Amino acid sequence: MFENRSLKLDLIALALCGFVIFLGCALGTYDPADPVPELIRPLNQFYHADPLVYPPNDEPTNACGKWGALAADMLFNSVGIAAYYLVFSLVVVDVLLLTRRQIDSPVMRTAGWVISIIGLTSITALVVPGFSLGPIVGPGGYLGALGQTLLESHFAFAGSLILAASLLLGGLMLCTDYALLRMAWGTASVTATGVNKGRARLAERRAERRKQDVQTVAAEFEEEEFEDEYEE
Repeated sequence: MFENRSLKLDLIALALCGFVIFLGCALGTYDPADPVPELIRPLNQFYHADPLVYPPNDEPTNACGKWGALAADMLFNSVGIAAYYLVFSLVVVDVLLLTRRQIDSPVMRTAGWVISIIGLTSITALVVPGFSLGPIVGPGGYLGALGQTLLESHFAFAGSLILAASLLLGGLMLCTDYALLRMAWGTASVTATGVNKGRARLAERRAERRKQDVQTVAAEFEEEEFEDEYEE
């Protein structure tokens, strides 16, 4: 078992596990009023913390401190609610690494994963525009706002929603290697098998009841004939 382990992959998986736990705790204890540190140059040109709540907290209440508050704020501002989907995806990757499962076609799967995030953020921005965990830009973050703007500038609401859902489903199929379709097919097969078995059992019960009814009628008929013969 241990002969086939790779120290490099195990260290990467453990580091990813720690990172996922850090992000999960940071997202779970996110407070829009937490102050976040300013990034160093040139990173501060790409991200600026929005003054979401006034007055801000004196000290970060995030379980992971100021860096947890910064990570959560960056994720919610960039992809909104899809931040939880991002963390869940990292959990799946970490489980695959720890169980030594080979990840084939990483480029195609990564592209599908990115497409699914674009679709998910666009859907949340379209369907629940007033709901937000903190960011002013909306529930889909800046990515969802961008997708919503591009879609609604060329299509109506229904068309935009259909295209965003298509991106989400197509991306999921690519990054899971059509595992969702196989799962749906397996579920449908199990359901169909259960329905067929239920119908067969129902038919057997009906046949048994009919047999019992026939036997009851025959017994009553014989009893009536016996009584008639006795009276004669």
